[in-house]
Amino acid sequence: AKIAFAYEFPTLVSPKAAAAMLLPRILCAAPQEPATSLYEPYNAHPKLTRELSEQNALYTAAPFYLPYSDTALFGIRLDTKDVRVEDSMWYTTTNLVRLCFDVTQPELDRAKVAYQALVAKTYASAAATASAYAADLALVGRVVTPDELVARAFDVDLAAIKNVAYEYIHDCDHALAAIGPVHELPDYSWIRNASFNYHY
Repeated sequence: AKIAFAYEFPTLVSPKAAAAMLLPRILCAAPQEPATSLYEPYNAHPKLTRELSEQNALYTAAPFYLPYSDTALFGIRLDTKDVRVEDSMWYTTTNLVRLCFDVTQPELDRAKVAYQALVAKTYASAAATASAYAADLALVGRVVTPDELVARAFDVDLAAIKNVAYEYIHDCDHALAAIGPVHELPDYSWIRNASFNYHY
């Protein structure tokens, strides 16, 4: 089953945008930014990545923050086994709620380094830089340099991460789309309750 669900988030012009951009890298390792267990200590992997791997619950998990001119979306795409859909959703929603209360400083530090690497990759060529600047003009109204992006990310503290997660995830509406064998997929109320009701 392929599942995507997201929450409405602040845009890039918001003071909360820097924290929002770090959330995907705290939540789990995206496919384009793999955590390779052959070279990294087990505990270096994000918590959601470890839990879903231990449960052998899915094929891929890709968190995202997608800004638009008038809104933004933060969420995750899951490609999961048909008999592990509910388990995947349980671990995912639990870790989304954990962003509101229980992010650690090492997690934030790792996310900042991962984001810095992503920025370097984004501006790695003249064509890529031009594309990024064009997106800045459309979304922010001005060019945002790589140095500014990295500086804003490194200024984010744990309180900012928890505050933006709490405001936009905790007990908030979500949007969800799924295809494939989704007989185990929880309903809207289950996921809404999971946005505040697990462990915390």
